[in-house]
Amino acid sequence: MTAVVRGSTGEPVILLSGKSNPIDSENRSEDLVKAASAVLDSDELRMFKTAIGNLSASWPHVHVAADGAVLVVYKVTEML
Repeated sequence: MTAVVRGSTGEPVILLSGKSNPIDSENRSEDLVKAASAVLDSDELRMFKTAIGNLSASWPHVHVAADGAVLVVYKVTEML
């Protein structure tokens, strides 16, 4: 699962299933941009595309585990 949503204060938040790097493949990066385009305006999307390049070196902000499944959360505003 790949999703981009707005956090409680309006910031873009990336949600990923599993513990994998958010941009471990070209497809994952494209999936993030597609998901973000449904939520972000054009200026935010432009900044988002730049920010996702930094995700490979970033630690997730939160890992959530339930019933053996893991959800990884990245707050994009902290990377811009």
